[in-house]
Amino acid sequence: MDGDGRNHKSVQLEAGFLAGAGGRPGSPPVSLAALRAASLFAVCVETGGLRCRVKVQLQVGDALYEGVASGPDSPRQRLRLAAAAAVQAVEELLGGVVPLAVEDLREVALGPRTAVVLSLALPGDEGEDCLIGSALLRHDPAEAGARAVLDAVQHLRRRWEDDPVFRRAALGPAAGKSPPTPG
Repeated sequence: MDGDGRNHKSVQLEAGFLAGAGGRPGSPPVSLAALRAASLFAVCVETGGLRCRVKVQLQVGDALYEGVASGPDSPRQRLRLAAAAAVQAVEELLGGVVPLAVEDLREVALGPRTAVVLSLALPGDEGEDCLIGSALLRHDPAEAGARAVLDAVQHLRRRWEDDPVFRRAALGPAAGKSPPTPG
């Protein structure tokens, strides 16, 4: 807790959100608003022996945001590693203010097609929330996993823009106050 009764996570979220918004309470942070323009730039899968490394790059304008994940090599793990790397890239884009974690992901048959569906955990002071994303699996499961993460975080952006209750919960009890000054 800080001096005025707010816990550290609320102060951190508020400061990050308000700094990104140019200090305007209630405005979406610049980094969160940039999610609208974020696109998948590259997904690179490197395998060697029994290990796999996946690098995902997101692009916003001229800037690239990168996430990397590695682990055992198997088709299911490649999908999970791609999603984890995409989450890291999103967290970099958001300045580390919004923590996310891959809860679960599945390939799901939908008629003649296959889709990747995933859930992302969004921890917060009031408990854990969940974001759901999906993407059609066209050619590359790793790319579909990264696209499903991007789809899920678009829900975060829309909730920020459309839901004042969610915005207040994310900012904590100090919503509308100026961020604390260091010192």
